[in-house]
Amino acid sequence: MPAKQQPSPRPSSAFLTLDPEREGKQSGFLMIPHSPHDDAWGATRVPIAVIKNGSGPTALLEAGNHGDEYEGQITICDMIRDLDPGRVQGRLILMPANNVHAVIAGKRTSPVDGLNFNRTFPGDPRGTITQQIAAFVSDHIMPLGDAFLDLHSGGSSLDIIPSAIVEPTDDPDLHRRNVAAVQAFDAPMTVVISNLGEPRTATATACRSGLVTVGTEMAGGGAVSLAALSVCRRGVANVLDHLGIVPRDVPEPRRGDGAVLELPGTAAYVFASSDGVF
Repeated sequence: MPAKQQPSPRPSSAFLTLDPEREGKQSGFLMIPHSPHDDAWGATRVPIAVIKNGSGPTALLEAGNHGDEYEGQITICDMIRDLDPGRVQGRLILMPANNVHAVIAGKRTSPVDGLNFNRTFPGDPRGTITQQIAAFVSDHIMPLGDAFLDLHSGGSSLDIIPSAIVEPTDDPDLHRRNVAAVQAFDAPMTVVISNLGEPRTATATACRSGLVTVGTEMAGGGAVSLAALSVCRRGVANVLDHLGIVPRDVPEPRRGDGAVLELPGTAAYVFASSDGVF
């Protein structure tokens, strides 16, 4: 993959309790000093794991961007627990609960500062807790990566047909690689969503950083769909195989037709599948 030009990270009080360059499997936290009323010398602890084995690309996997979206959180936690580092050719950086206060509360937005994590990028390293998490991901985590998987579901307010999402970009080569990775996910539906051109999302920031970017929406309704969870697990494995980071022993047959549809200028969904358009 082509080298990416990254700006120098902004000064931050946050730090990691693990070394992303170390071989093997590690788990720890992104620590952000936080002094609320009930924890004067406390810290917000955002869980993170790294699985590294030899040389190869780095994929960043995020879930818990919104705290009431569960399929991605479960998928990443399962990988942290079960994935044998010997199967990895490169590195995985796994963040299952990035909007950690919202995850604990089961809410879309953070109960600490009321912010929507997915509308705070690239964040502010001297801002509120949500802004500081976004800033660390933008400045310190994304520059380590070659690819970014942002695993969303519909949350409490939506129930969405499981789908893989292409984030628009003005870079034709990156757009081509994004589409290929999203098609590799092989969700029942594949769609380009512009979010009305919103630049403050995690996926928009990943594209600006030059990362191959895959988004998802996996059911919702404030619950866990076992069918959507299966789609999510299989799709993540498909993308990691596509990237050459966790190759499959046996190729997985494609289930969808690979069609990608877009509804320009809106945030609405257009879904494509072998059964038609919904």
